[in-house]
Amino acid sequence: MQSIRKALAVCLFAAAPVIAVAAFPSPAEAEVTHVVQKGDKLDDLAKKYGVTAKAIATANKLKDPTHLKAGVKLKIPGATVAKTYEAKPKHPGKATFVRFGTSESMTLQLVNKKGKLVPGVLPRMARVMRFGKLNIEHPIDSRLIQLVAQVSDHFGGRTIEIVSGFRPKTPTQYTPHSNHNVGKAIDMRVAGVPNEIVRDHCRTYKNVGVGYYPNSLFVHFDVRAKSTFWVDLSKPGEAPKYVGANTDVDHGVDDVDDIYGSDAPPSASAAPSTAPVSSAGAVGAPPLGKTEKAEEKPASAEKKPEKGPAPAASGQK
Repeated sequence: MQSIRKALAVCLFAAAPVIAVAAFPSPAEAEVTHVVQKGDKLDDLAKKYGVTAKAIATANKLKDPTHLKAGVKLKIPGATVAKTYEAKPKHPGKATFVRFGTSESMTLQLVNKKGKLVPGVLPRMARVMRFGKLNIEHPIDSRLIQLVAQVSDHFGGRTIEIVSGFRPKTPTQYTPHSNHNVGKAIDMRVAGVPNEIVRDHCRTYKNVGVGYYPNSLFVHFDVRAKSTFWVDLSKPGEAPKYVGANTDVDHGVDDVDDIYGSDAPPSASAAPSTAPVSSAGAVGAPPLGKTEKAEEKPASAEKKPEKGPAPAASGQK
């Protein structure tokens, strides 16, 4: 009888883990739903969630897997819940910025506990978001600053890299109006956070414009009267390649080329969202400096050649 009891106990002990696994499925077995965005491709979604494209197509009975309609919800079988990168900030309302391609950084208390701008922050934001080529500053919209503070808080105060801030209007702009021209837009990336995550978070705010550039460096974020979203498949230095017709896009000149001209650094051609984060906190950029002094200097005027005597016109008497 005692041997029978021991054998029964062994059987129950061995069966316990099986029962537990069946009652509590692992995270890998959890079902995830993805809302299709413009420009999404099945292969890219498969890589993102660690599943096969065929599994997604089969689970959703897709007739044409090569064309995904924006707004459609797709079941992602066997995927784990995507990491949100959301974290509690140590210093709410404070943000650290680094200007793209430089070691210039600035940490600012943007808003107080009530979410209102702190005194003196407007000129400092105008400085950090200036037009680098000519060192031109322009007032930055107060609501944009408040929203950037919220973005910083959402991602735990991670460093925000400014790819482009204020830009003066030029005849070469692809769109006649850009919110960059009036201090209402920022092209940015958040250290260690994929641009897709930044994009999706920025779209949760009201009355904003969000532009996604999967083949470039940044997420465009601006403030406006009515929310809009667009996808541009162009690479740095190329003309816009918008997905679908959208008259509300906001693209002045190419943002990376706007800063560097034809001398863009090699790193500008690589997507930053998956790059490792340096110990200084910037993604794909030089280590952050402790000074607020600008690295770039305005181009000095070229010395004009001295004028010689004007040649006599032919036939002149």
